[in-house]
Amino acid sequence: MENQQAMDCTIESEQPNLDLGQLQEYVYGLASQVKEHSTILKEMALLREKVCTLQKENMILASENKILKEKFISVSSNPGASKTTVLPRVSNQSTEDFNRGSSSKDSTWATKAAETRPEKPKRTSPATSLKKRIAAARPFQSTEDKGPQGFQYVYIGRSRKIIRSEVRSRLRRSGIDTGRILDVTFPASGVLGLLMHVQYVQTFTEAMTKVDATLFPDFDPLDPKHLADPQYVDMSHDDRCQKMHDIVNNRAIDTLSFLRPLVVGAVARSFVDLGWIDDQRQRCPCH
Repeated sequence: MENQQAMDCTIESEQPNLDLGQLQEYVYGLASQVKEHSTILKEMALLREKVCTLQKENMILASENKILKEKFISVSSNPGASKTTVLPRVSNQSTEDFNRGSSSKDSTWATKAAETRPEKPKRTSPATSLKKRIAAARPFQSTEDKGPQGFQYVYIGRSRKIIRSEVRSRLRRSGIDTGRILDVTFPASGVLGLLMHVQYVQTFTEAMTKVDATLFPDFDPLDPKHLADPQYVDMSHDDRCQKMHDIVNNRAIDTLSFLRPLVVGAVARSFVDLGWIDDQRQRCPCH
């Protein structure tokens, strides 16, 4: 009994001692809090719905981005294709609801991004165009008007080992029309041989003189002194001459093997005149 009385006293002490007016105010406060919580729950539901909508929009944009990448790769690999093709818009009900207020004629960012700028026409150098026109009309010239005919090597110095592609690159930067250089050879240590038409020799030598290049106008590729391989040291003078002629002969034949068919005949005649190739191989004259 004593324990029961103690519990009743504890419960009575925990209950608020409110009169009727205070109780009514307390109930109104609880009702206000419930209403506020209800409003917050509605806002959270709206936010959750908006997040879902944005997630769907993000998926649609990712899909459009993928299509744009595929279109860009396709256009890059096929330059002749139309540059103004518009990608189809990925349809989705949520997207239509999201953009309901906008006009149907408005372009989306995807279609605008898909429209690439038209390619600018390639500009051709006037000098290059003139050279092409002259070359195209060359067959219509008479033999007398063509001027001197034939091909020859012009020999210039080199200070180190250098590959053919670098030779052409440096010649181009020095103002030389490398299209006129048919062949690049290395006939001796410190010497480069450049095959060109005889009508271009003066232009070439003048350009090389302006850049302080070393010219060897009297260079003779058949001279046995250029036979630097130690295995030929003990040969007689005549044998060294013959060996040098064989090397030049093989080099000339190799050159003819990769020249364009239109110039092979003319270059071969020039090599015959120089004594580098012939029908019956004979010993070269020694100096």
